Amino acid sequence: MGDTGATGATGVAETETVTVTSSTFSLSKENSIGTGISCPADDIATGGGISSNEYQSGLAVMASYPEMVGGKPEGWDAYINNPNSSGLTITFWAVCEPGS
Repeated sequence: MGDTGATGATGVAETETVTVTSSTFSLSKENSIGTGISCPADDIATGGGISSNEYQSGLAVMASYPEMVGGKPEGWDAYINNPNSSGLTITFWAVCEPGS
């Protein structure tokens, strides 16, 4: 066995509240849409994405990434393309938690 490593950082002492923020849009046929969803003040984004309860083949998520402001992930940005001949409803969302 090797030497004992350094002591790790102290874990969270209390339960933190996770917030999911979202916004829903209509995506028309043969069109693309992109938007950013912001976290509440002083929160940071830990994840996010795009969802729909209407399945259509060919939908393409072109991008999904944290919205960085001053080196801090303050929300989530996403873009989707709908090449189909009918529209659908898309929800963009961000998962946020208290940040520093």
